[in-house]
Amino acid sequence: RGVPQSDIEAAHWYRKAADQGNAGAQLNLGAMFEKGRGVEQNYKEAVSLFNKSAEQGNAGARANLGLMYEKGRGVPQSDKEAAFYMRQAADDGDARGQLNLGVMYAKGRGVGKNKRTAEAWVRKAAEQGYAHAQYTLAVMYSSEGANEDDKDPWFEEAARWYLKAADQGHVGAQANLALSYEKGQGVVQSDKEAAKWMRRAADAGDARSQLNLGLMYANYKNYATALLWARKAADQGNTKAPGLIQMIEVDSVYSSHTPTEMGT
Repeated sequence: RGVPQSDIEAAHWYRKAADQGNAGAQLNLGAMFEKGRGVEQNYKEAVSLFNKSAEQGNAGARANLGLMYEKGRGVPQSDKEAAFYMRQAADDGDARGQLNLGVMYAKGRGVGKNKRTAEAWVRKAAEQGYAHAQYTLAVMYSSEGANEDDKDPWFEEAARWYLKAADQGHVGAQANLALSYEKGQGVVQSDKEAAKWMRRAADAGDARSQLNLGLMYANYKNYATALLWARKAADQGNTKAPGLIQMIEVDSVYSSHTPTEMGT
């Protein structure tokens, strides 16, 4: 039989294993101290535990140490130290470490700025199935394509990676994939596919997708549904939503058109 979920009990047993030198328990207990789950939040204790785990070669602990140095939690902020630990984790095959190292190369933080090296590390993480890396890689390709004369190959790669991340439930990827379908960037233009992915992101609470979905339904004269989504976006503080709501309310009064079905 299972046991009731309890962060306090989890921390208790992780502590016992961590005190015996178990690297996985040290990593997990460190994460609990970082987040304040089951224990009082203590960044210095989290760093200490991550260090102990990292010294035993735990790649996840090295990635976490990198993040602690990047954010200055429990240690003085240092991009150089962050990149050092991210590199260790990345070289060990940790997808988070690979992604974060790639982002550091993209921004030139702690390492020399290098777009190609950034892309290579992010791609390694994406190829491991890490959804946020797949999303980040897609954003990179999309941004690159926007500055190229021949945009199609870049947008096609972006859409391919957006789809991989979107299929795993990554909300940002779902929202961006919807825009790709709406604009026909890297995929065959399809309002129907755009609406499908917008709906998934909107259902997950993405205000931008809620707004875009409201606008799309308004364009198809489905004002009741348009208003529903525009109001959801407004409830989340989207600054463009009140204007859309006003437009829908006016159009619904003066328009004589009946709602139409979205095409392919």
